Amino acid sequence: VQICDWSADGQRLLLCLFSHAQTQLYLYHLDTSDLQPVPHAPGTYGAFWGSPLGAASFTDDGAILVTASSAEQAPGLVLMNPTDGQIIRRLLSSDDAPPSLPWRSVTFPSTSGAQIQAWVAVPEGTGPFPTIINMHGGPTSAQLNDYDPEAQAWLDHGYAWLSVNYRGSTTFGQAFQESILGQLGTVEVDDVVAARQWLVDSGIAAPGAVFLTGASYGGYLTLQTIGRAPDLWAGGMAVVGIADWFLMYEDQAELLRGYQVALFGGTPDEKHAAYAAGSPITYAAQIRAPLLIIQGRNDTRCPERQMRAFIQKLETLGKPPQVYWFDAGHGSLDNEERVKQQEMMLAFTSRVLAEQS
Repeated sequence: VQICDWSADGQRLLLCLFSHAQTQLYLYHLDTSDLQPVPHAPGTYGAFWGSPLGAASFTDDGAILVTASSAEQAPGLVLMNPTDGQIIRRLLSSDDAPPSLPWRSVTFPSTSGAQIQAWVAVPEGTGPFPTIINMHGGPTSAQLNDYDPEAQAWLDHGYAWLSVNYRGSTTFGQAFQESILGQLGTVEVDDVVAARQWLVDSGIAAPGAVFLTGASYGGYLTLQTIGRAPDLWAGGMAVVGIADWFLMYEDQAELLRGYQVALFGGTPDEKHAAYAAGSPITYAAQIRAPLLIIQGRNDTRCPERQMRAFIQKLETLGKPPQVYWFDAGHGSLDNEERVKQQEMMLAFTSRVLAEQS
């Protein structure tokens, strides 16, 4: 729960609850201890990239000023009526965006009784569809109901799309978030496999046309899952990902090295088996599906050397991936570069599907 603001008369608090990948604004009345939800439309309020920033406040006349977005609405700054949750007016908005398809929240079981939440969207037409399973970065983050041009690009081209909030994600409780500690790349893979099963059972996904993708930790899970569960995927697209935790440790900045030690519960020398089990390079020989790797040459968060070692091992095994190196770091903020990478992924999946037919 994020405390965003006090009302001008000091009688109310504006709160933002982040729970199960959704946000909800509340008014807390101090004189009565009454907690009142603001009945706003579904979407993401007071957040950016899955993190609460306190981006909501009262105006002098008691309205709510808040950042707002959803799968169908590009991010903007809006003035909201606290009584009925209606938008009074939009104060700042993104440039005109093309029409977008809605997402819906779904839940399905995974291993050890875990219940996994995901966002799913389907294109126009009748399924089953070729399908993209997306995994967010982090892992300490979550996919919220937010505007995502890349997701909409897949939908526009006839793909179903699902983003899974695997174990390790935030907003689902401490036990859920910490369940991956010491065993990275294990239960998260179970959750991605469970997502595929749900998609197939629901008639959304064509079983032989399910692709994996993600950036950063999502790129890592793309490589880890395609190696640990090799028979389930049509292909994988890993963006600025992690392939070898040992080399990651050697090349990372000190702050990130400490974070890695916290995730594994020790250094590579202390937790050698866990580092090996959690590294996609360990499973390179098992990989069967085509791979597209997109990596930054100047990435200090997921350094170049560990990915080059993975690519070299695949090439030695006679499984060369398609590789694109771009001249930036942990992702690109250049729109033309981002469009180029999206076009590359669309071309990759189209080629794989054509080769199957």
